[in-house]
Amino acid sequence: MSGARYIPARADLRVEPLEDLTLVFHRLSGETHILSPEMEMMFSHLPDAGIHPAGLLRTLETEYGAVEAEDGDALAVISQRLEELAALGLVIRAA
Repeated sequence: MSGARYIPARADLRVEPLEDLTLVFHRLSGETHILSPEMEMMFSHLPDAGIHPAGLLRTLETEYGAVEAEDGDALAVISQRLEELAALGLVIRAA
């Protein structure tokens, strides 16, 4: 599989559920992030060894059934959301 692999930065994080949202404290930056249910679902299914966006899509489809996106391209949406998590320091983007 080509492309980036995303690895959760769990050692640097403290994750706390709060009603319908999830709070993630990033120890290195001192920032707390709020994950929507969609982002938390993706984040919680990231294996410690990391995963490519297509692998995460397959995992989510297996767990929840068809994954839909407004524009019809679920893989592109998952890739974009993983990049957003990487920009926050919650996942590590590896080649």
